[in-house]
Amino acid sequence: MGKLARAISVLSKAAFLAACWILLCAAAASVQAAPASADVGRFGKSPHTLLLADVGPKPSVDVEVRWNGGPVADETFYAQMLTCYAPDVQPNDRCGFDGPLCAKFAGLTVAEPAEGCTWRLQGPPMIRGGECRAGQCSFSYFLPERFRLAVYLPAADRLFVSNPVTRTGLRSSYRLDLAEDGSASLVETTALLRRSHFGGALIALLLSLLIELPLGYGFVRLTHSPRRALRGVAIGNLLTVPALWLIVAAVPAGAFLLTLILAEVGAMIVEGAIIAGLTRGRMKPALAFAMSLTLNFFSFLLGAPALAVLALIGVAT
Repeated sequence: MGKLARAISVLSKAAFLAACWILLCAAAASVQAAPASADVGRFGKSPHTLLLADVGPKPSVDVEVRWNGGPVADETFYAQMLTCYAPDVQPNDRCGFDGPLCAKFAGLTVAEPAEGCTWRLQGPPMIRGGECRAGQCSFSYFLPERFRLAVYLPAADRLFVSNPVTRTGLRSSYRLDLAEDGSASLVETTALLRRSHFGGALIALLLSLLIELPLGYGFVRLTHSPRRALRGVAIGNLLTVPALWLIVAAVPAGAFLLTLILAEVGAMIVEGAIIAGLTRGRMKPALAFAMSLTLNFFSFLLGAPALAVLALIGVAT
């Protein structure tokens, strides 16, 4: 029972530190995201306040568009998402871009008799994006789970409508193949581990364990510390890496750097506390925190290139 009580005490203290860490990161994100006084409008809020207050991760869709098997001509073209609306629903007829070409999308309707709905334009404030360059289109914010893509190519002076697809993750990638016969084939190319934040957190956790456990074993041998410290390394990673990944992914771009620094420091503190607690006093707190600092430094240093390699081969991003 004594061992169980000590374990519960250690985990309770770690949970408290982790909670403080998360709150500190959230506070930093709020401060960084606060609007400047010059941006405050007549309603007492910045025109971007609602977006900044809504700092959670938002869906995004990136589309590579190809024409007749090759790249699209080096020109600006336009694309919009279509949503299947019930007959009694009047959707927004605004586009996610400015200009007269929006009329080509606003009047577009594609019947879907099997589902009793009609595919129509879904624009702001739900969807942002659609002005495409260099063969790439991007969309973000509250995207529909199921959609078709309508694309207008000025060079061909034609409006194409793709097959319907269903998004599988928060950040999705697609390839759209357009042809002179009017066909528009939309296929998903999202990397397996990018289909949710949990996939990214999982690969980050595995990389951290692969880096920190061998280095931790070397640290234990060099400092003649108890091997129980390695349990602290494993438990610390299990607690902090998913939390760090999700915290950093949830903050706006303006708060990214500060939040990343706070999150990394917090992860080191939480992991050091767990290592010190699990060694039951046989490892001095200063040495435990030194071990955590060393391992987190090398994990950050070596993990970034590893993630870049995974991105290069299309696994992680």
